[in-house]
Amino acid sequence: MNDAGALQALAVALPGATQYLWLTAVALAPLALVLLLRQSLPAYQRLPPSVASGIPLALGIIGATVAAIGCWLISTNGVWRDDSNLYLRASRAFSASIPLAEIRSNDNAPLAFDTLEAVGRIRTPGYAAGWYEDQNGRKVFVLWAGQPLTRIPTEGDFDLGLAIADPGALQTGASRP
Repeated sequence: MNDAGALQALAVALPGATQYLWLTAVALAPLALVLLLRQSLPAYQRLPPSVASGIPLALGIIGATVAAIGCWLISTNGVWRDDSNLYLRASRAFSASIPLAEIRSNDNAPLAFDTLEAVGRIRTPGYAAGWYEDQNGRKVFVLWAGQPLTRIPTEGDFDLGLAIADPGALQTGASRP
């Protein structure tokens, strides 16, 4: 199959440019607001020059840092497998693993994202990662980036909710990008 201990990445839909741009825009929104307000508020114009310049500088540095960390977090998503286990990581904040023998990829079904309740997750428009619950209270580990979501049942404590073209690749390793 593959070298013992070697991890094989599987093709699941991961965050794209839209999610990175959205995250950056939200992180830099306070800076944009201050830049707009400083032109139109007389009180802002009466501030000492060091304060008037320091506020946008601080917001720019903080916003750029938040955007960089956020983009780094969502860029680390993925699904990997070795000879015996499947490993999932969502934004470095959430991870899970499950033995391949517990995955029932032949029983997969479409999953509507809006039917899930957030438990612990990271979410932006068109992107979600982490733990959710379905209407029956069953935990679902989700990696979603706008593509159709597939529910892959397991015999473990949770099911998988992935945007994956070939759910059978979770067990066979025959990943198709």
